[in-house]
Formats: sequence, structure tokens, C-alpha cells
Amino acid sequence: MQLQTVLIFPIKVLYHLLLDSAYQEHIAYGSFGVDGYRVNQSRLWIPIFGGGLLARNGSSHVGAEGDGGGRIQNIGEDDRLAGGGGGALSVGITAQIRKFQVTPYILIGGEGGGIAQIRHEAVTNKTITKADIHGSAGGGGVRNGAGLRMTYQIGRRYGLLIGINIGLRGVLVGVIRPPRPFIQMIVGFGKFDTVL
Repeated sequence: MQLQTVLIFPIKVLYHLLLDSAYQEHIAYGSFGVDGYRVNQSRLWIPIFGGGLLARNGSSHVGAEGDGGGRIQNIGEDDRLAGGGGGALSVGITAQIRKFQVTPYILIGGEGGGIAQIRHEAVTNKTITKADIHGSAGGGGVRNGAGLRMTYQIGRRYGLLIGINIGLRGVLVGVIRPPRPFIQMIVGFGKFDTVL
């Protein structure tokens, strides 16, 4: 019975997000930021872009989000390559503070990523052997975290949403991203159930 509950829960959340008319407010949003992966004592920062959907009914909040990105950095005779991505569901309680919506929330999902330092000639010629790899790390795990989302609505029934996410995010299984602070910018659009 517990396994059935675990399997059905994400389907119910997506139903509420996408179809349930009781959720009067639906916001599609995109976010971006940076993340860092380390190899050979050096960290490579990569741009992270994502998208998702938020829905609120009164003070109840549910959301689904995903993000990812990658980058290649030349360091002399080597290239450093990094990439990662993942997705998560979030739940929280929203409060109205003046013209801002403030939502403490928790999230859980999955993610993976990796980084490698490879001889430049091997990357450009697309013939990478084990001898060309001078360091690598990678893996996947269960994303977890908690944060605070602050958003501001521009418009009445329909309009824009701008805001930020701040909090702590990490991985329960794996060694790609230990828990650490994060910040994301949010830009979105949707249908509002209140007039500000």
C-alpha cells in the first residue's frame, strides 16, 4: 500500500497543477542561475536555465520544476567540460505580505551531472581515449532542499510574475552537489485569482 501511495502522489500533484479547476491560479515560469562542479581542485561555473509550473489555491502551493545546463572551458592544452540537470516537486504555504507573495517551501526530486578535464585535441577531433581524460567526476542522486520564494504580480486577471527563490539545496544520494545555498531569478506569466 505504501508503494502505491508513492507512485500515485506525483500523478495527483500534476493533476492539481495542470487540470484541477479548484486551483484558480496557475503560473508557468522560467528561471536561471549558475552552478559549480569541481575537478582537479578547480570549480567550473555553468549557466543553469529551467522552467516549471506553480499553482496556488488560497495559501496552498504546489509546483513542478526542472533545470539544466552545460559549459566547455579551455585551459591551455586541456578542456574542462561540465553539465548537469534535474527536476523536482515543491510544496509550501503562501502568505500575502503587502504586494508580495511569500512562500516557504520544501522540494524533492532527482538530478545528475558530471565534469571532466580532457585533452583539447581529443575534444576537437571527437576521438577521446582513457589517456586523454585528466580527471572526471559524475553521478546522480535525489535532490532535496528548502527555501523561500518571493514573487510580485504585474497585472490583474492575467499578467507577469517576477521574483526570486533563495534557500538550501543538495543531494541525498551521490556526491555531485553537497547541500549549499542557492538563489534563482523567476520570470513567468499566468492567470491570477486575486487583484493586487
